[in-house]
Amino acid sequence: MIGLLEFFVLVCIFSYFIGKNRTSTMIDILTTRFHDAYSYLVSEDVSRQNDNNNDIMKEKTSINRFNNEHIKYNRSETTLKDAEQNGYEDSNDDDSLLTIDSLICRDCSKSTDRESQINPFDRARKPVDILKVTQHAPRTNKYDWGTYFPHIAQNLRVKKYKYKPIFESVFNHKRVQHEIERVAKDAVRESDVSFEMEDIYYEKMLDKSKKRAYKLLCDMRHTLSDGLLRLTSYVLYKLLPWFLSGVVAHPAQIEMLKVAQKKLPNTPLVFLPLHRSHLDYILVTFILLNNDIQCPQVCAGENLNIPVFGFLLRGLGAFYIRRKIDGDDGKKDYIYRGLLQTYMEESISAGHNIEFFIEGGRTRTGKPGLPKGGILSVIVDAFVDGLIDDALLVPVSVNYEKLVDGSFVREQLGIPKKKESFTKAIASIWKVLNRKYGLMRIDFNEPFSLRELVKSFKERKASVPRPVPSVRRLISKPSMTSVYGEMEFTDKHRALVDNIGRHVVYDSCTAMSIMSTNALSFLLLNKYRKGASLKDLVRSLDEIREQFEGKRDFGFDEPSENVIMTAVELLGTDMIERKVDVNGNIFIAPVLSIPNVVETFYYSQTFAPHIALDAAVLTGIAAELKENNCSSLTMNDIIDSTLLYCDVLRSEFIFHKPCQDINDQIQLAVERLCKLGSLTKLKGSDEYELNIKLSETLLSSMAALNITYWTTTECLLDVFEKGHILESDFIKLCINRITEKYNDGKITYGEAISTDSIRNCLKLLQKWSVVEVDVQSGKRIILLTSLYNSISSIEEVVEKIERNVIFK
Repeated sequence: MIGLLEFFVLVCIFSYFIGKNRTSTMIDILTTRFHDAYSYLVSEDVSRQNDNNNDIMKEKTSINRFNNEHIKYNRSETTLKDAEQNGYEDSNDDDSLLTIDSLICRDCSKSTDRESQINPFDRARKPVDILKVTQHAPRTNKYDWGTYFPHIAQNLRVKKYKYKPIFESVFNHKRVQHEIERVAKDAVRESDVSFEMEDIYYEKMLDKSKKRAYKLLCDMRHTLSDGLLRLTSYVLYKLLPWFLSGVVAHPAQIEMLKVAQKKLPNTPLVFLPLHRSHLDYILVTFILLNNDIQCPQVCAGENLNIPVFGFLLRGLGAFYIRRKIDGDDGKKDYIYRGLLQTYMEESISAGHNIEFFIEGGRTRTGKPGLPKGGILSVIVDAFVDGLIDDALLVPVSVNYEKLVDGSFVREQLGIPKKKESFTKAIASIWKVLNRKYGLMRIDFNEPFSLRELVKSFKERKASVPRPVPSVRRLISKPSMTSVYGEMEFTDKHRALVDNIGRHVVYDSCTAMSIMSTNALSFLLLNKYRKGASLKDLVRSLDEIREQFEGKRDFGFDEPSENVIMTAVELLGTDMIERKVDVNGNIFIAPVLSIPNVVETFYYSQTFAPHIALDAAVLTGIAAELKENNCSSLTMNDIIDSTLLYCDVLRSEFIFHKPCQDINDQIQLAVERLCKLGSLTKLKGSDEYELNIKLSETLLSSMAALNITYWTTTECLLDVFEKGHILESDFIKLCINRITEKYNDGKITYGEAISTDSIRNCLKLLQKWSVVEVDVQSGKRIILLTSLYNSISSIEEVVEKIERNVIFK
């Protein structure tokens, strides 16, 4: 009864806001980014019952998912005193939680220790379940109406922001008008009208171009509505608990953003989340709205502009851009380019917060993708051109125990993605509401000052000598294809934008919490492919937790046994096989059939970047030892072999920050591996031996990628025979070849089937000048270059990749 009354009251409030906002103008939204605040997920200890050892499922205590009692932010006088001593004060005070000096890029090459970057007071605080916290609805006494209608009270009390309209300024901008005139002039130049009719035809084309520009801008812009934001917030409070056990964030990170917004009120926050699900941007806006932080304008793909949902997302701040800026005929769409660039610049100049996904689309592999710099370059250009004094780049890390969007297995198997539609969206929502997906964790990392970041990179570029290319690498040439998407910008800023983008992705990935499903999938695919007892899995998970304690965040803080059983339940029988013997002992194994193992690999790959460099060092060493038939390597040899391998996987992982020296990071990795026992330094020498048994798990984590790259290069022989091949047909050829090897028992890693990794291998082969891609009638055609248009030269490339295949 109370729920119905609450909904009726909310409808009345919503009607009021809609009426009030009718005269408000539409504003536009862009993208977002978060950086470097690492937090720890701490939950209360859970006791286990031990009365009946024959039924562990009944004994296990459910994982604490921050669903305990209502969480409050009140602090004791002692706690506040400790906070002030550490440079932090209560967020309700006028003083800031952190100084402006902390909102700059630190020189990470000097310090990579979390302890030097995170305030001890913040580390001691607990993350909270946002769904359990109605911060603006304090329950002061039992007569407070907010006690009975907390979510309505929350919606009434959140802060309302005014957004400066930019539609007219974008459309009338000199850049946009110049492009409209250019298109009209080009049309006249390409026409066959007589000289006398040119002026009339020009005016006609000019009017047509203006109408098209106006329509494009209308389709692009957002229609941010305060009333819709509040209504959506209410609905999310009610719906999210149906399928998520919690939406966990760290209160100190929220307060950090409030301080940044308060101290620099005219400086836009640019949120840059890693993209895993369509739920990402909705939950970012949800959290910011309910913590009185200005909601960002969100850059969304035009494929999401579907009936009803496209309208709703536009009202929540989404503005739509094309995945492909120019047409299929290869001609540049000058009007659209001008509108998009101007739209973003005007949004930033107007002080609007922006959100965009630095990777572009959602990750299909589980691990973060390389940064796309098109939108980021616009922000950098706006700063360099003096349109804004500064911007705070905020990297955001997002992870789920189980992906709400389903899986990307079909796409990894080479099946084209189905286009979004209204009916598909409805079906997906219904499916989601009837399943359980566990926890969602979001981390807002420390903001970067763009001004200080640019200054830092310029100083580093001036002080660091240009590296000498390795003579051991294959012949390569710079890629002439923009890695920043379809938008163009000057070469002068390209390296800067790439450095910033890689820095953000690396730090966001490092700050991403390891969820229960990530840890279990990693262990099953890389250490226990044939399965293991629950006892063995618990011991291995305890080792991982001990190894990463104080270095990485975990999305759990319960006994490992409970963590594993919860992950097994979430992943389901399609991915995990569970057996119980007559003695009640539980045996857990991965389902290794295709496509099941491909889906499990997605969750395992989310964990992979945390150990990527260590695994690369071991793989490089193993490859060098195998090739030279020796038993040990010097540090210089280890560095050389690791660099060769990192060069191969340049499109798969970001192994270090741009402000770090890769040689130093490799040496640190060697030290870590010596402590783990994977490497042993020989007494009285500078040589290291590989302990293959203790290295199997890390070596196995790279095995699937190595097989994918090896098989892809082998398929170049088919390209040689045919002369050329469509890229889509080549990808199918590679997938079929890997599937045949798996079915014939020649390889054991069925998860090597990956469309994304095949494409990344093609990028590598392009950089090595092995293949070139020609676009004809919108279709990509793969050809061998003159340097590698022979069987012997192709076999050299195959051998170069095959040396890294340690496990098949």
